[in-house]
Amino acid sequence: MLRYVLLEHDTRSGSAADADPGVHWDLLIQRPDAESLWTWRLDRDPRPEGCAQTERIADHRPLYLEYEGPISGGRGRVRRVAAGELRVTEATVGRLRFAAVGGLAGAWEIEAPGAAGRLARIPDSDAVNS
Repeated sequence: MLRYVLLEHDTRSGSAADADPGVHWDLLIQRPDAESLWTWRLDRDPRPEGCAQTERIADHRPLYLEYEGPISGGRGRVRRVAAGELRVTEATVGRLRFAAVGGLAGAWEIEAPGAAGRLARIPDSDAVNS
């Protein structure tokens, strides 16, 4: 099982607020090699509606699995809103599917995981049958 975390990233509290005002969420998933975290910026918390728009951003350091607080360089602060473990059920150029336990419990799919795409909750049976 791989670890993941969903962070609320408030950029309003940093010096970079003019360039990126507001709040977004970051989904970070432990890579199988455990040397870094796959990272997507989300336009909203995906838990209430079961979906969010995604943007693949640079891999992050594993310390973000546990970290809460200010981000260096005046880039705001992060707060953990969900965490747990997941199992990747499908990984292709066009789709990443995973089954999670913890704060994002259930089956999820990221369309276009290498670029701008979409995160959506999917029926558990679809994740298993892929």
